[in-house]
Amino acid sequence: GNHVIGTTSSDAKAAHLKSIGCDRVINYNTENVDEALKKEYPNGVDLVFETVGGDLFRSIVDNVAVKGRVILFGYISGYHGAEDTFVSELVPKLLFKSASLRGFISGHYRDQFHPHMQRLLKLINEKKLVPGIDPVKFEGLESIPSAIDYMYARKNIGKLTGTI
Repeated sequence: GNHVIGTTSSDAKAAHLKSIGCDRVINYNTENVDEALKKEYPNGVDLVFETVGGDLFRSIVDNVAVKGRVILFGYISGYHGAEDTFVSELVPKLLFKSASLRGFISGHYRDQFHPHMQRLLKLINEKKLVPGIDPVKFEGLESIPSAIDYMYARKNIGKLTGTI
């Protein structure tokens, strides 16, 4: 099986990740991700799903294994307009490890959405997959700003839901 490493921003979220089966959880606000990965995974990490960007992305690229793969399907640290000069360093770091970076935008796979969604729903109905949904519910259009604030404050554990 796979050894799953999760990164998160709080102890509460770390406990949640452990409860759903993460083998190693790193709270990047209390632990240095780069140091932890170098020490505990000296051969690097084979496969990474990355959504954050910024310093976390740097640590991931620095610690990807030879022939490792990074799937980038988000870059939330860039949403605030922060300029990132890391791109010029990225190519040699990946090249000299024969590692790859692949972007993923779900809209580019519309033709595959329906069959994969059916499979996911089947797994959810069979209790083989449990979606992470934050217990806080937002009601009405007027709650959207509060939901966004809640998310940007990193209070959510899982996806946010609401009713309109």
